[in-house]
Amino acid sequence: KFGSLGMSVPYHWNDGDWEISNHLLRSYIEDQDKIESIPWNTIQYLIGNICYGGRVTDDWDTRTLQVYCAELFNQTCAGPEEKYLTADDTYRIPQFAAKEDGGTLEGFLDYIHSLPVTDSPEAFGQHENADLAVQVNAAEDLLEQLLEINRNLLSSTSTHTQDTDHEKTYNMLSSILTKIPPLVDVEAVKARKMSEGPGSSEDLLASPLIVFLLQEIDIFNTVVNLITTSLEKLQKGLQGWLLMSTTDEITLQVLQSGTVPKQWRTYYPSTKPLSAWLRDLTARANQLTTWGLQAEPTVFWAGGFSFPAAFFKAVQQQTARNTSTPIDRYNHWKVTVSDNTNTRYEDGVYVGGVHITGAGWNSDNNCVCESNEMTLTEKMPIMHFQPTHQSHHQPSTQLYTIPCFMYPVRTGSRERPSFVLSVELDAGKQPPAHWVKRGAALLLSSAE
Repeated sequence: KFGSLGMSVPYHWNDGDWEISNHLLRSYIEDQDKIESIPWNTIQYLIGNICYGGRVTDDWDTRTLQVYCAELFNQTCAGPEEKYLTADDTYRIPQFAAKEDGGTLEGFLDYIHSLPVTDSPEAFGQHENADLAVQVNAAEDLLEQLLEINRNLLSSTSTHTQDTDHEKTYNMLSSILTKIPPLVDVEAVKARKMSEGPGSSEDLLASPLIVFLLQEIDIFNTVVNLITTSLEKLQKGLQGWLLMSTTDEITLQVLQSGTVPKQWRTYYPSTKPLSAWLRDLTARANQLTTWGLQAEPTVFWAGGFSFPAAFFKAVQQQTARNTSTPIDRYNHWKVTVSDNTNTRYEDGVYVGGVHITGAGWNSDNNCVCESNEMTLTEKMPIMHFQPTHQSHHQPSTQLYTIPCFMYPVRTGSRERPSFVLSVELDAGKQPPAHWVKRGAALLLSSAE
């Protein structure tokens, strides 16, 4: 039912994985005379890293499997006391051996038959919003199938209807063209940056953040040219001036359904519909123009960059240069979550537009908390990311290492991984393992 919820990558586990794990568990338990002699660490490793973990290709998913194995395969679960798996005590590991029935098979079967027919999300360590996520995914799949059927119907309509649709489609393409922002003048940006501050122009342009800015401007201009050329070609094709290729026809059908063509999303991956994606494109132009021709933004929108991981790497490189320290020493981040941007730090940047999924954020206590009902993602306050030297990093069992992704598709693609970086946040009232099972993560761009 819940599929790969809580995981970054969907995996196709089968009954064979379960049977092997069950056989392994029985063989280790039956070979021991005492519970204390059972090698639980070995069982956890074999099941979490080999039987099931052998299919896992993502480090964060490996962590999730290890958390589940540590919770289910330990001495407490096999001890004389009952092990409760959910807060409402519905799901538990009963210990009938401590009661009058002597641990008979019938006692365990009766308990299993008393469980609810519909599995609760809490049985798998998920929030009740997991039901909502399942329903949203099912609805999106249904709508995608209906859109595909509609595309096939459109291709078989009458000539008169096709002429009317061509006119509407042409007007739609013209409307999209009016929403495309202009190119960013890269030469004007270079001239502006060379005139700022002391030092030679070469040194100013060699600044890690300026190099990143120029690269992002080049990518943005490439996207704008690609979109403009594609739309103008489609218009000429509708007018009969050009022969439309199969790729052009697919692009046209995708635009008619209100989604973003794949070749456009290559540069700015997103799950947003076309209208929202175009609004973001304008916001990207505004951020790059403001940064390039005026001043560095107080708060960066990291989700507006094509390569946000390169942005954070540039911040690390800038800090390493300022302190004359090798960049590989700055392998941690100190994150301060607050909407107050008046505090000036020696290093680091303010980042806005970040969302959290699988959990919420308690601004009063500055810690992770449970999500609000019927809310899959919540917007985070402004966050300050400061590179931290490895000698200054202080690990704690109360800190949850939360991954940060570009957008909701955590797998990304083979060419463009979605993972950006990981930071540590206060886990609040729950242990970090609780948020691991929830799949709590940061998103630089939401699906809305």
